Amino acid sequence: SYMFGKYQLAAEMADNSNIHEVVTSKIEVCNYEFCRGLIALALEFETREKKWRKNALDSIAKLKEWSDSVPWNFEHKLELLNAEFYFLSGDKRKAAQLYDHSIALAHEHRFIHDEALICERAGHFQSFLNNNITASEYYTRSYQCYMKWGAEAKALHVQQFLTSSSKSKE
Repeated sequence: SYMFGKYQLAAEMADNSNIHEVVTSKIEVCNYEFCRGLIALALEFETREKKWRKNALDSIAKLKEWSDSVPWNFEHKLELLNAEFYFLSGDKRKAAQLYDHSIALAHEHRFIHDEALICERAGHFQSFLNNNITASEYYTRSYQCYMKWGAEAKALHVQQFLTSSSKSKE
């Protein structure tokens, strides 16, 4: 649900999950917290309700701990959460740096699905700033990564943003 912009539904699904009762691996808990943080940040941005900040900060703290232990697997995720947090907080320069660093780490560590997501989020960020050429570049890279990963439905979803940012350039 998060991946397709249905943030409220994603929050409800996360709240109703019994992840801590059925978890078989630490990676599942880590991915849950990563998604939980992204959902919270998106909902705070969308609703302007500060109640989401605690969830986001909790997830960032957990990802920081895991990133310190296993940076290869988690640093790019932590950087994305931080980028989204700085964007939400109004520090556009820091957010831009963190998006780019997160993309570089995901690429270097060969997490193509995360690279696709991070590029998409960076595209949204740039689009919000009306930097349509830069947004288009991020969306193009996101589309390519999703296609390479085999996520055609998601790639088509990103293509909609690419089309709208291209029209804005004209």
